[in-house]
Amino acid sequence: TEHVWQVTLAKRGLGASLSSDNTSAVYRLCLTDKVLSLIRKDSMEPQIELSLSSIRSCGNLKTYFFLEIGRSSAIGAGELWMETEDTNIAQNVHQTVYHAMSSNYSSREDLGPKDRHRSSSATESSKPTNITARRQPGPTA
Repeated sequence: TEHVWQVTLAKRGLGASLSSDNTSAVYRLCLTDKVLSLIRKDSMEPQIELSLSSIRSCGNLKTYFFLEIGRSSAIGAGELWMETEDTNIAQNVHQTVYHAMSSNYSSREDLGPKDRHRSSSATESSKPTNITARRQPGPTA
């Protein structure tokens, strides 16, 4: 599944270093099940491609959608702020990206090492109990 939203890259955080001129660049924000990419409105090639696994968190504030990106991303660590047309779109982008990140994270867990189970000799039921330790009766009230 792919989702596309029109956003304007804000000149703060990582967006300030990515904007080469003083005009605010309009992008298509495209989401697949593995990658989030920003494609300039006048281009077909992605200017920024972020693996969902490199995104630490995301959120929305008023008409803005933002990403907190880890240092493993191609553009480095920091925040990327994008302005949407209204608060509903910002919320929709946030929920959709968050869901994709969560789905991606749970599928990565399936590929990871499995939990090791303790052998039966180490379980609580097979440990010897200390019978000599008895509870001392306390003062009665």
